[in-house]
Amino acid sequence: MPKKVDHHKRRITIAEAAIVAIAERGLENVRMVDIARAAGATTGTVVHYFPDKDAVLLAALDAVIQHLLTQIAQSLETADPIVEVGAALPVNAPMRRDWSIWLQFWARAVRKPEFGKLHEDYYRTLAAGLADSMKAKGVTGDAVALADAIIAVVDGVAVRATLEPAAWPATRQIDLLRRLLRPLLAEAGVSTS
Repeated sequence: MPKKVDHHKRRITIAEAAIVAIAERGLENVRMVDIARAAGATTGTVVHYFPDKDAVLLAALDAVIQHLLTQIAQSLETADPIVEVGAALPVNAPMRRDWSIWLQFWARAVRKPEFGKLHEDYYRTLAAGLADSMKAKGVTGDAVALADAIIAVVDGVAVRATLEPAAWPATRQIDLLRRLLRPLLAEAGVSTS
């Protein structure tokens, strides 16, 4: 009897393996064979599930986005909105890896519309969820504009922390986040701890 394969699970496994391979070799240097090795599979298996390298990379980018959204969702509805937002920062090894990969995909998103669309969708989803959270915390005014400002702050801190990890430990990231967000949140009527 032929072995049953969960094709969805296999695609996820390959996408996660692509993340590992990208973290090791860099986005521009990663090859299908590197992804296959990281997945414990053959290149033929990878090609069976993904028609080309861009398809695997799109799946890897989507997996990184899901990691970030999951991390953020786990912190939603905390009493302190800065703690909530700080969950998106590269404060630990898995988040540093995901931010590093996320940043590597930025250039590709500028050049390739399918990657740009995935970024746009991520930011739209993130802004909507954050705006809802801020409304629940009593924001006065435009919650979407506040969410966009918060996202811009987080992106800025995260870029510095990703590029200079030794100089930007978690405590420094959170401290700067507090300094930058407290005035924005206070102006919007949201209290912080």
